[in-house]
Amino acid sequence: GDADNRLSGTIADLAFAGSSTVATITAGGDTAHRLRLRFPSRVDGSALRVGETVALSFAPHEGHLVLA
Repeated sequence: GDADNRLSGTIADLAFAGSSTVATITAGGDTAHRLRLRFPSRVDGSALRVGETVALSFAPHEGHLVLA
């Protein structure tokens, strides 16, 4: 389907960046990876909360890997 990549994680941080908000998500259990998700900010604040468990899915062509 359109969202072949699926994983779950925990929101570690939320940062308001004007028109967008950046969520840092820890995923992968013992071999934790930190993911960043940028999404449009909402006037009434984010519906997400630090410490909340989330499920993510995305199409393969929408994923970007940045080596640190």
